[in-house]
Amino acid sequence: SWTAVPAGNPLPARGLEPLPPEALGSVIDLGCAALPAPEPWLTRAVQGALEELPPYAHTHGDYPAGLPALRAMIAERYTARGIPTMPEQIMVTTGAMGAIDAICHLFGGRGERIAVESPSYANILQLMREAGARLVPVAMAEGLTGWDVDRWRQVLRDAAPRIAYVVADFHNPTGALADDDQRRRLVDAARSAGTVLVADET
Repeated sequence: SWTAVPAGNPLPARGLEPLPPEALGSVIDLGCAALPAPEPWLTRAVQGALEELPPYAHTHGDYPAGLPALRAMIAERYTARGIPTMPEQIMVTTGAMGAIDAICHLFGGRGERIAVESPSYANILQLMREAGARLVPVAMAEGLTGWDVDRWRQVLRDAAPRIAYVVADFHNPTGALADDDQRRRLVDAARSAGTVLVADET
């Protein structure tokens, strides 16, 4: 069904077009769950990155897994967090959707089961469905306190999904934050079940 409303002021943007800069002070964009970039830090970072680009102009510019220097820095960050990581283990994508799409094609396949939090980020779920996955929902813990790890353990054991997809840090859409104990127990459960655990940190 639909409702006709009187003609009013035209919308500053339509469809999938982003809001124009002049509308940002007077219109709240509910189509994107992201705040404007922090300034002046972003501009400084972009300027710094531009200074690093000239050497790459003399190359083919094709780095399918990402710029080697960036991969090395990401590996260093994981290593500093206690996860020894080599640059060769890092693949840079254009965002979470690109990464999950690659994972679905690498580990998934038509008819493969993927365990997912319920609720979860709708666009990721749609991407998985389009890849032919069969989604196995796992309800979040009561009171938005992260995961119900016992429920996860049962689903991983009984459904034997190839992949489990979770958002540990400020879960989308609930905002829940999994604690260290939940994280360790879920990793153990996935390892025991032979399930590839994908943690979306975006």
